[in-house]
Amino acid sequence: MVALFTTPNADFNKYFDFLPGQFRHFDHKFEWSRDEFRQWCEQCCQQYPSYKVHISQIGFLEQQSKEDREVITGGCSQMAVFERDTETYPRTCLVEGNAEIYKTVVDVKYPFDERSRATRIVDEMLYALARLTKESEMVAEIQGVPQQTIVPLHTFLDFPILAEQADGDTQLIEDIFNLRAHEDFPGFELIQLEDGSRALCKWVYPYESSSCSETEWGDASADLGGGAYQQNHFYQQWQMQPEVTTTDDVAIQIDHSTENSWTTANFNN
Repeated sequence: MVALFTTPNADFNKYFDFLPGQFRHFDHKFEWSRDEFRQWCEQCCQQYPSYKVHISQIGFLEQQSKEDREVITGGCSQMAVFERDTETYPRTCLVEGNAEIYKTVVDVKYPFDERSRATRIVDEMLYALARLTKESEMVAEIQGVPQQTIVPLHTFLDFPILAEQADGDTQLIEDIFNLRAHEDFPGFELIQLEDGSRALCKWVYPYESSSCSETEWGDASADLGGGAYQQNHFYQQWQMQPEVTTTDDVAIQIDHSTENSWTTANFNN
């Protein structure tokens, strides 16, 4: 019996253009160094002594030296293969004369992705926006002052997977944003820049733990564009995400709740 686990190698993140403490994906709760991953593997073997583990590194840069690959940094990802020692710990679930019968539940050919093209583009846009707005979130939290983030649509094409999914067409990205803005892009609005190009705009506010008060936010509006800030002086709290059935051309929202999916509080009132 074999169990295989892969995870990012945090030691390798120094080769990416990351901010301090930044993860590779916005939904990651942690990323382990090689030592942390090794310690976890050893703990697993202690808890399940019938298994032994082999750890290896995956993915290297051409400029990495042999010492950097094997000792200093390692690979982009790391893999642990746990294998049961069947000689020392034979399986006990088989009874003599009674063979196990396995039934095929599902047969999947990889790569496998049931998402529509529109949904794949939305997912990649959300990933890109999480990366592009991270700095504004940090500044807002540190300074206790809302920050305006403007993301030109052509910036999305700097993300290779998104550029491929959208065929390098910013008009397609704009159309999908307009189609899915309410469900997937709360707080963002489409604006036109001085050069005529289009961009997504959002105000990023300090977290609730910030000491910045409503009055201080109001005072800051004069320095942050006044009217534009006043018009967007609100926050949205997530309650329940409606189910959205999507094809490449049509999005149908099915709201299972009698309440609004979003609660909006306007501090100006």
